[in-house]
Amino acid sequence: MDTQNKGFFSRLGGWLTAFRNFFLNLFFYVVLIGLVAASFQGDSAPEVPSGSALFLNPNGALVEQAIPVQFSLTSSQVRNIEIGSVIKTIEHAAKDDKIKLLVLTSTGLELTSAAQVYRIGEAINQFKESGKRVIAYGRSYSQGQYHLATYADAVYLHPDGAMMLMGYGGNSLFFKEMLDKLKIKMNVFRVGTFKSAVEPFISNEMSPAAKEANQFLYDGLWSEFVKDVAANRKLSTDDVYAYANDYAEVLKQTQGDMARAVLESNLVDELLTLDQIRVRIGDQVGWEDDEINQVDFDTYRALNQVNGNDDTEASDSDDVIEVIVAQGTIVESPMQGSMVAAADQLVEYIRDARNDDDVKALVLRVDSPGGSAFASELIRQELELFQVSGRPVVASFAGLAASGGYWISATADHIVTEPTTITGSIGIFGLFPSFDGTLEAIGVNADGVGTTPLTTADSPFVPINDTITEIYQTNIEYGYRQFINLVAKGRDMTPEAVDAIAQGRVWQGRKAIDLGLADQLGSIDEAIAHAAELAELDSWQTRMARPEVDQWQAMIQNVIESTGLQTHAPALPDWLQDTLQASQTLAPLLESEAPLTRYAMCLECIQPEL
Repeated sequence: MDTQNKGFFSRLGGWLTAFRNFFLNLFFYVVLIGLVAASFQGDSAPEVPSGSALFLNPNGALVEQAIPVQFSLTSSQVRNIEIGSVIKTIEHAAKDDKIKLLVLTSTGLELTSAAQVYRIGEAINQFKESGKRVIAYGRSYSQGQYHLATYADAVYLHPDGAMMLMGYGGNSLFFKEMLDKLKIKMNVFRVGTFKSAVEPFISNEMSPAAKEANQFLYDGLWSEFVKDVAANRKLSTDDVYAYANDYAEVLKQTQGDMARAVLESNLVDELLTLDQIRVRIGDQVGWEDDEINQVDFDTYRALNQVNGNDDTEASDSDDVIEVIVAQGTIVESPMQGSMVAAADQLVEYIRDARNDDDVKALVLRVDSPGGSAFASELIRQELELFQVSGRPVVASFAGLAASGGYWISATADHIVTEPTTITGSIGIFGLFPSFDGTLEAIGVNADGVGTTPLTTADSPFVPINDTITEIYQTNIEYGYRQFINLVAKGRDMTPEAVDAIAQGRVWQGRKAIDLGLADQLGSIDEAIAHAAELAELDSWQTRMARPEVDQWQAMIQNVIESTGLQTHAPALPDWLQDTLQASQTLAPLLESEAPLTRYAMCLECIQPEL
């Protein structure tokens, strides 16, 4: 086919695709408008029956701050739910005389860190302290869902269900042999014995240093998990370890019956069918026309206008503690529909807070594996300007605050970490592929002239020369020293002391305190309280910085959630989901505008499977 015809058909295909997408989305919005109209013409707003059971059944991925879902019939995106809204819904229900029972049925909830389980678990414990009862029911439980369920007064499982404790850890893919066969050379520049992010490109297996660091981290997290489950279930830690380590033998004792294996190990209280659990709940809260007196999470949250982390208890004070969330890969610019910590946006939030005299302190909530070193420093510099104005900055670590996530927090006045936060990874690396060998193998050669040794610095089609190699490595070493010195300054340590615990090594939050990388254990509430203390505030209101939301998009989101019409990503095998997650983490970095591609990022910090 000649070039002209190919161009025409290519354009024709593009037109047809655009035409199809236009009409599919037009149909979607027509249906949506019909749903909106129907919602205004329906019955009066529902009410919570007296003595009800609140079903904690949120459906989606749990995050620190939600981003608007991009609705389209040609793509799907998993709904995200703010952890603050879940916690505040439980807190509200504890004080609500109409709520008698809390039922945990969180099979549709995607937990991404152990820190999230502990935060919700603490709210459940407070709910129980109000004198109300909590039960949990699952057809089956993942490890994280079961951990959350153990905070209930009673845990029930379906007779055909299962629950395996698989522990923490996992495997990474290594590409060196494939790259060698394709004759692709990965030029790697790094500092840090434990900076293993680049190992998949230069090795066929994990280095002993990386195995040592990761094993130490996962052992610590697993120990926290086992102790908490044992305490919640009133078992010994040996009982929990035995179930996990000797599961094959445990299953033999029940002749392969997985549900009975869980029951006989005292990890659940009873095996109940769906009908049996329905009767059990109905007997406790009563019935109305053969229906249980109940209300689901989304309805209860909407009726009580629970809005996550936006508001604290009512306060007449004009003094504000601003909460700014940095979650996802750290990049320079925002990416629509992607959960990234965009420097441009975060800098704007911090600057607005600095220029607002009512803002007396700032809390930076971090849930990030890092990313661009350049973008990380832009954020940290703006935080430092806020501090120069005489007001404190407190960093609050969620499930993950590593590498660039630690960089942006390094010079905060105070750092609060969750016990199971994955943090540290103080190191830096650069990665640059060369495809000259690949091209040569298929008969393509690159040749040309230049005025300096740097002329081909950004070309992947020629071998990287010694001058460029030296420049890149020197700059990476400078970036590492910069990182070390920032931590030393912020943590009141010597650079040598920081270097001894840095080298790209990853630490658990509890250990980070022992090493001087954080100040206290706690969640965002403790961070806010300490920020108020540093600012010498007796009363205050908390405000979360958020992007402006288009009113039409907000209405669409509300209708979608209230009608149950939601978008969900298709179910994929775990290994493919892990691969896609890794690629989604890396993809935003490819758009970096930094002068050199330097990454302060912890690729090995992918959260252990929950």
